[in-house]
Amino acid sequence: MRPKEFSRNRVLEKCILLFWNNGFKSSSFGTIYNRTGVNRASLFNEFENKNGILLASLDLYFERYIRPKLKVLEESKTFEYDIFIFFKSFFIGTINDGFPLGCYTIAISTEVGKAMNEVNEKLMFLLDEIKKSIHVNFKNTYPEKHISALTLNQLLGLFCSSIGICLVLSKAETNYYLKSNLNLIFHAEAIKNI
Repeated sequence: MRPKEFSRNRVLEKCILLFWNNGFKSSSFGTIYNRTGVNRASLFNEFENKNGILLASLDLYFERYIRPKLKVLEESKTFEYDIFIFFKSFFIGTINDGFPLGCYTIAISTEVGKAMNEVNEKLMFLLDEIKKSIHVNFKNTYPEKHISALTLNQLLGLFCSSIGICLVLSKAETNYYLKSNLNLIFHAEAIKNI
């Protein structure tokens, strides 16, 4: 057996950008081959099919880009500001990874979620992890208070809607939208405004 001649994660990073920018359905196996430089047989051996590449790319995106943000959120103790910064981190393009604005998991789920149960499950996992991290941050900031399930769901809803909003509004308008809606949610929960 020949040794593997490519980095699995490097291939997945390139596929994240390809699928996010061009769409999963629009990205043929030939396009994946051209973008990654890995031959079809090697890609099939590693991932089985195009869906396997997509699912592995979603896992890598979560581990590399979402989990560290959740860890920071869980370790902090300034709830209102932390939620704002966590949400905002998806609205600013990062120079190092070259990703577009938004969230890869949500973008892919919007495109293929109903057609692929596994993608929908990954989206639900992501949202559940965000909800858990928000709850941990709240308890760190306000150990004597309880955050309602309604507030957690409103924050998740705002997160998801903000992902779309950041694509059409300017940075200043997105910040205003986010701050205004967070303050409404915080006011209803009797938390100080940001």
